[in-house]
Amino acid sequence: MNDCYYCDERAAIFKALGNSVRLMILSEIAKGNSSLCELVDIIKRDKSTISRHLKILREMNLIEIKSSSNRVEYAISMDCIGNYFLCANDVMDRRIDMKIKLNDIIKKEAKMAEKLPEKFAKWHGIDRTKIPWYPVVDVDKCIGCKLCFVSCGRGVYDFDMEENKAVVAHKYQCLVGCSTCATICPVGAISFPERSMIQKVEKEEKVLVRIQEKAKKKKAEIDMEKVRKEAMDKLSKTKTSVKYEVVGHVFESALMKSIRDAIKDCKVDLVDISVESPSLKGCWDQKAPSLTKFTVVSTEMEDISQCIEKIDKIIKKAGMVLISKE
Repeated sequence: MNDCYYCDERAAIFKALGNSVRLMILSEIAKGNSSLCELVDIIKRDKSTISRHLKILREMNLIEIKSSSNRVEYAISMDCIGNYFLCANDVMDRRIDMKIKLNDIIKKEAKMAEKLPEKFAKWHGIDRTKIPWYPVVDVDKCIGCKLCFVSCGRGVYDFDMEENKAVVAHKYQCLVGCSTCATICPVGAISFPERSMIQKVEKEEKVLVRIQEKAKKKKAEIDMEKVRKEAMDKLSKTKTSVKYEVVGHVFESALMKSIRDAIKDCKVDLVDISVESPSLKGCWDQKAPSLTKFTVVSTEMEDISQCIEKIDKIIKKAGMVLISKE
């Protein structure tokens, strides 16, 4: 026999047990009230109803008939059935404990509502505790996946590791209108109020009027940031200084004079000029090259690309070797 057969058989047994009248019958039989008449008197159902339920219990071998000389009596067929009731009682006790814990959390939450962090205390100027928008977790459906606990960025959830259940610990920290946790819950264990409630608050509290000034301020901030970014982008693309290092016969070529003549109409100047030569005679008599350094800078913080093109041409025409340009 495969597992499916056993699952079907077990399901049939639990279906037989899943009826309050049949559970009362089993309970009374276990106490010794074993005849049909006794069961009718105690359970307050007619004979046909009790007989029908007794038949179902007999078919599933949960009870058996023990006939005496003058009447038919019923008995629990196996002692292990009593364990079912004990197990059911343990489950009920656990559910009661969970409800007590949840009630305690709700009470703590009510106290916490008075101490909401400032950033959560208001929604468009309205006391957040006056807006009943927050998640509710169905503990019977919750599978303890922790997705809501991890995903919520506003600290709405806590997680009970002992019970393996998500708990709404700070409900008023939930963003009004947000229901992401319910959307991503894989078993639909999270619910929210109807959205019409929010629309009612918006109308009663004149939220649309309240937000107009805030909207203007936000738009101004966005526009200002856009202008600032554009200015920074433009500035990053603007050349206002270029540092040169060249090698060659700087004196014979009259490099500095040539550059001076070329930039006389440009809004630039040369600064940090230095010439490194082995010696004066070496430079003039033996034609030893000199290292010349200088920086071209804008005098009005404007782009100097056109002036740089002129200087590059002069350096090339003078037969100088460009070592670096940055």
